[in-house]
Amino acid sequence: MSDWYSDLTPEELTGKHVHVWLVGGGALEGRLVFDEKSGYVRLDNQPFVAPGDNGSEVEMPLPALLFRNEDGTWCRLRGVQSIELAWDEREWEQLCPDDAAVAERVVICGRMWRVCRPDEGSGRMWVEDSCTTFCVDSTMVSAYLRVRSSAPVYSGFYRDVDGKYWLNLPGWSGWYCLDPGETPEARTPGQMEFRMPLTPVEAEFKEVF
Repeated sequence: MSDWYSDLTPEELTGKHVHVWLVGGGALEGRLVFDEKSGYVRLDNQPFVAPGDNGSEVEMPLPALLFRNEDGTWCRLRGVQSIELAWDEREWEQLCPDDAAVAERVVICGRMWRVCRPDEGSGRMWVEDSCTTFCVDSTMVSAYLRVRSSAPVYSGFYRDVDGKYWLNLPGWSGWYCLDPGETPEARTPGQMEFRMPLTPVEAEFKEVF
């Protein structure tokens, strides 16, 4: 059984973020890139800096991870135990920590988790997968992610393809449908893809007595 990366092209490998286990128990995490000079695939991280004998600093480049076999498939180099896919830049947009409030996923120890809600007052957040839910501190998070979407990013009122009206709120709130027949839960930008195109509309509020 081939690995997930075996038959990918260099272009398809570039931009995939992985968690790497090394023989002996070490681990690395980062973005894959294809090194045209060597023909290897490696991590696009800053090199390690080691102290030299005379007090200087010596850069230790990150190791290559994959090489191409004669049949064109990618194989792990000796010393690389496994390479696990964490997320792909083609599907997810990485956010700055300051924009963590609008993240839909977070990466912790090379694994992606769904963001449930903030833990009010603590600066932490609740995350989940299919069977586990727990609260995490920001120091555990290596990446904040939001699904790439063509849905509008600006706050305001919109009409969807079926004529229903939506309110887009910034931060944790997301998209809310103003139609009384819809559920009150917020939708993410990814979920709003199915309701495109979303047309901006003017809204006027009137007091009712």
